[in-house]
Amino acid sequence: MSTHAPKPTRMRLNGREIVLLAQEEYERLDASRRQVGAQHTRLRKARQQLDTLEELVAQARALLATRAPHTCSGSLRESDATRPECPACRFLTRSRDEGQPR
Repeated sequence: MSTHAPKPTRMRLNGREIVLLAQEEYERLDASRRQVGAQHTRLRKARQQLDTLEELVAQARALLATRAPHTCSGSLRESDATRPECPACRFLTRSRDEGQPR
């Protein structure tokens, strides 16, 4: 018993080759195209999130490598991280803002 689908009918129309599909085959093909498009969108969004996280990790590593003390009057809690001149506050603010779901 063959497991291959029958080959679609091909013909030429105005000098161009076309493929004839049954309505059901066309609908399946169209549904597959929409699914692939949706998966591509989800994959692109996941890639953007991964890029953002990789950048944040690199910034955290750089901040930790300096071993600079947190010198502003606030603590390192996210709610207190508000001083833009402080590298630790800048990092925490950015990581909080970019870590939010979109």
